[in-house]
Amino acid sequence: MGTEIQRRKSHFCTVCQRVVRMNMLRKGLADQVTWLSCPNCEGIVPLLSAAAKEMMGLKEKLPGTVMKSECAEYDLCGTYDVGQIFYHKVWDDYGIVMEKGKESQKGRAILVSFLKGGMKKIVENYQSLEK
Repeated sequence: MGTEIQRRKSHFCTVCQRVVRMNMLRKGLADQVTWLSCPNCEGIVPLLSAAAKEMMGLKEKLPGTVMKSECAEYDLCGTYDVGQIFYHKVWDDYGIVMEKGKESQKGRAILVSFLKGGMKKIVENYQSLEK
């Protein structure tokens, strides 16, 4: 019967073009990403720690508010940029690409911080050797 207290943080919404008291969806500890949601436009925003920005090599261009309906859907065969946000349909989760591993014959491992699932390594640019 207790009421749930939602944590909020003031942040600039790039969709609404103003500072909004956003809901904190997940505060990551190990992955250094805090996910926010704008109550007005329902867009999502990953806030990156200084360590995460440094790891990603991002200095100026940081992800802004992303509308869930406009998010690219994850595809095993697709390629993604560091800082890009996508939707993983199987896991029903949104993620931001933190770093890219080395390319192999079958694809490349990418490190992704997910809204619900935290930090995970997944594959991009997968190429089956069977043709």
